[in-house]
Amino acid sequence: MQVLSTLPNLFVILITLVAGTLAARISKKALSLIGLCCMIAAGIGGYLFHSSMGILYIYAILIGIGMGLFSPMVALLINERFMGPKQGQMLGLQTSFNNLGAIILSLLSGFLGAVAWHIGYLTYVIVVVPIFLIVAFCLPSKPSQQQEGGGVPSTKINGTVIYYTVLCVIFIMVYNVYATNVAMFTLETGLGSAATAGIANSIALIGGIFGGLIFGKITSRAGKMTMVAGMLLCCIGFLLTYISTSLTLALVAAFIAGASISLFMPQVMTSAMQELADEYKTMGLSIIATFGSLGAFLSPIVFTNSAAALGDTSVKFRFLVGGIVSLVLTGVLALLLSAKKKRLPLRSKTNKREVVP
Repeated sequence: MQVLSTLPNLFVILITLVAGTLAARISKKALSLIGLCCMIAAGIGGYLFHSSMGILYIYAILIGIGMGLFSPMVALLINERFMGPKQGQMLGLQTSFNNLGAIILSLLSGFLGAVAWHIGYLTYVIVVVPIFLIVAFCLPSKPSQQQEGGGVPSTKINGTVIYYTVLCVIFIMVYNVYATNVAMFTLETGLGSAATAGIANSIALIGGIFGGLIFGKITSRAGKMTMVAGMLLCCIGFLLTYISTSLTLALVAAFIAGASISLFMPQVMTSAMQELADEYKTMGLSIIATFGSLGAFLSPIVFTNSAAALGDTSVKFRFLVGGIVSLVLTGVLALLLSAKKKRLPLRSKTNKREVVP
């Protein structure tokens, strides 16, 4: 069963790695529809034919391929069809709807799965078919005029891609400490049951919706410092969870932690879109999205072992470690962005002097 649950994530990573190259040759609309078809096929197949583990593995692979194709296309389409502040607003809305979708999928799959486990596969049909119809009939096939005539898409990786990929991996690795440990935390500390843990996860998703909705306004004022705000909120969420002695405080911490990812990740993508040349954007954004999954994979390995090495194997201690690490990263990122901001005017002046005869 562990293989069955990890196969989709593995194929998401593999397919997302090649999605950028495919998007340079095939329309993003077509790739989105192919990805959605894969998920629909898995949903129908899982409901009708589920007598062997082998066929369930095939459905898991189809789900991974579908998500690996569709997910990066959303960011690429936002980059292609929106410019300036509107681009940031759309990335924030994307994050909000991602969180809303997670809540709907969780509730719907739980309800259907309670009837019979294989009926849970119909979740992919019920949710994905409307998305398929919207993409098929509402999304234009041709790129917007502002993207026509751009450079030939490149498959090379430059320094900007590496920089934002590293930021993405580090943040997801830290944030995932909360996502993977909150259920065990509520049980270990006696704050609630498994049902309470589900509530905490839902509150975190609601925080993510809120963060996405306000992202556009925050980034228009704070710019790249929005990443610092996101990391700081993550730190606050961790430390509040660590000191929680009541369920109310734990749920407030969940809301704050959930909001953090909806500020940090859209800003990473926004900044990458602003800095990357057109020919690097398709591959670059795909790589950044892909390696976020690597951060989620590394998170339990790094933080669980780090906490154990410090002599405390309790789940609660992991939140303290996560809080301290995210606090240090907040300071480092603030200094990094401040130094980078100071260098930009100097570069501008240098460029001006160079063009003076």
